[in-house]
Amino acid sequence: MKFLSNRKQVYRTDLFSLQLCRNVGFDLENCLDTVWAMAANPDLAVPVSKPGAAGASPLQRMKRLRMELDGSPGSDEYGLFEYQRADSSLLRMAGDD
Repeated sequence: MKFLSNRKQVYRTDLFSLQLCRNVGFDLENCLDTVWAMAANPDLAVPVSKPGAAGASPLQRMKRLRMELDGSPGSDEYGLFEYQRADSSLLRMAGDD
């Protein structure tokens, strides 16, 4: 019997692997090369689900890991906002970019 992971399990496994690499002292950018290789060569990727199921593509996995490393929410609709009491609006907080 084959075990097929769902998308959430794949993301959690990737994050756990990234944390293990960090704890051992590996360069995280080099560790992510494996995910990049799978994204560039889909034949290298081990299927984690049936076609059409809720699996995660290598590019989706890479995006999630990049967001984790960079601390970015991945969208302009998320982040830190300051509530403006005068007009009841939200003002995006300035970043250190």
